Amino acid sequence: MVTSLAPAAYSVGQILLASGLSCAALAMPRALPLPGWGRIAFAIASTPFATASLLLGLTLLAPGLPVGLLALAPAMAGVVLLACCWRRLRFARMRMPSVDWRDPLLWALLASLAVLLFVIAPRLLFYAQQPTGNSDSLQYLAQTRHLLSHRSFFAIAGIDGLADASLRGDAHGALWIGYNASALAMSSFLGAGPFDESAARLGFQATVLAYLCSGIALASATRLRGMAALTILMIVTVPQLPGISIGGDRDGFRLAALLLLCAFLMAHAQHRLRDAGLAAVPLAVVLGSWALQGHALALVLVPLIVAPWLLLSLSRGQPAFKAIALAAAVACGFGLGALHVAAAYMETGSLTGDNVDSAKVIAGTVYAQGHAARETARIGEGSVLASRLRISFARDGGWPSAAAFAVIAIAAFAWFRRRTPSRRDDEEGAGMAGLLLTAWFLCQSLLLAGAFDAGRYKLSDWTVLNPRYAMQWYLFAALVVAWGVAAGAAARARLLPHQRPVATAILGGAVVAAALLAAGRLGGSWLYHPTNGYVLLSAKLNALTDALPPGCRTLSEDTGVNFYARRPVVQLYSKYLRELVQETDKDALLRKLDRQNVCAVVLYNGLYIDMAGPGSPLSQVLASPAFQLNDAAPWRIYIRNDPPAAP
Repeated sequence: MVTSLAPAAYSVGQILLASGLSCAALAMPRALPLPGWGRIAFAIASTPFATASLLLGLTLLAPGLPVGLLALAPAMAGVVLLACCWRRLRFARMRMPSVDWRDPLLWALLASLAVLLFVIAPRLLFYAQQPTGNSDSLQYLAQTRHLLSHRSFFAIAGIDGLADASLRGDAHGALWIGYNASALAMSSFLGAGPFDESAARLGFQATVLAYLCSGIALASATRLRGMAALTILMIVTVPQLPGISIGGDRDGFRLAALLLLCAFLMAHAQHRLRDAGLAAVPLAVVLGSWALQGHALALVLVPLIVAPWLLLSLSRGQPAFKAIALAAAVACGFGLGALHVAAAYMETGSLTGDNVDSAKVIAGTVYAQGHAARETARIGEGSVLASRLRISFARDGGWPSAAAFAVIAIAAFAWFRRRTPSRRDDEEGAGMAGLLLTAWFLCQSLLLAGAFDAGRYKLSDWTVLNPRYAMQWYLFAALVVAWGVAAGAAARARLLPHQRPVATAILGGAVVAAALLAAGRLGGSWLYHPTNGYVLLSAKLNALTDALPPGCRTLSEDTGVNFYARRPVVQLYSKYLRELVQETDKDALLRKLDRQNVCAVVLYNGLYIDMAGPGSPLSQVLASPAFQLNDAAPWRIYIRNDPPAAP
């Protein structure tokens, strides 16, 4: 159970910042032409990104600031925003949605959302109190702790990693590290210790809220009745979503950034770019940068969002100059967010640098073939298009993936039956919003089909190798289905006014059915279980290494070992230790391990060293009398017998 005060203090800061951002968003209707409630949802979803940007900005402009100032910065920024925007907000003209408590649809919406809250809330609370059990998340936390130890933007490990081999490179950008740093800064400020992650765990859960609020913001841009509730109920069915809460995956963060960009672009398109003036340009730059920094996959995903939007805006007769200017502003933010990628490409000729991908580090060594064999086995039949599609549809049982194609087919049939599409369609969200969501989903489908594979960057295969890389496909499928239901009900009510109660009943029934389906799916996939695997491993590792000489280091095949370990941990697949995997003579390898002060080695069962077989140099050294094996399944810990004294 969490006993630290850090989560509570961190929550107060995030609430204050979200309130300040909401106040600011309500005061800028031209830059963000969403309904008032949509702007509030947009602001809440922006809170993690604003938190990260604030911390990174402070470490860039004023390196070495006390950790307390970094911890309290979100709260102080929120108070400043409230003070600056409140007076202006008092005189702003806003239209909030009216509530008719006699509307049966309203009660269907409230009941459905209550069911969903009943499923989600206790799981968020449970996993907020669990330790992190995901290797990638622990690697990010280790990067975060390194940043806070220096409190300087230029100390970020970045895409090159650290020269002492304690951290490998990270191609995804610093924004996620900045977000985590705010949480760890609060723990450090309150004296919780270097291994306390209670505030960070709460921050992971908060990205689920950001994800849902960004979906609400996008739904508000369509101006369709019931779209917001349907959107929430649909996007929670995206496969792999529970991993955000359970393992601290960054997918809620990256998907929220994409949805915020989509909401911004759709809002302006729905207004036919009438409000796309100078006030919108800075926001476009910021959103482009946030989307890119959410995840390296955004190098492809952001263009697949902006390009269809620009083409559709121009084809629908919207002002060309404004459309191009907004797209260019997003592109500028995209470029700023991708500076680390450009620098890596200039230096190494690779978009991911030379210290991110383990395959590059062990290329040409005896371990390379085992690495390739393992990755090929993980992809399996997914390298074939038909099999990849079958795997993708099987993950969600066709809901919402296959259902999205059915919605598109029905909408296309209805669209082409009409001789002259009405401009009123755009005003009511049934036209431009549907076209944008359809285009975005089809572009993601092309990515899944392999249309954007290039060289060694087999993006389509990666969606099978790592199912999280396909989450945006399911997300846009869910949005298409939600739009189809809401737009269909709106069209029936408009074309058959005397059957408006029937349309309301259909929409209410769809909402209830979606809620029951979402609750059932989440209940079956978002299970309660302890996530203390790395805590138990580290406890055993710490006990075994406590008696070793002071200069000893642990060599790990698993990047997740670093965060909880008391002794320094270095990464086996770091480019700075490539000499270890290049060595073919076991006696020479042992001497090199001694020179690196490696007194302990942690291997993960079935990973690349094991795939190379017992005859590989490192396997032979570890099986020799020089090391003693200690089982910690699924890991193995090898301790050096009579380690040499550190030089």
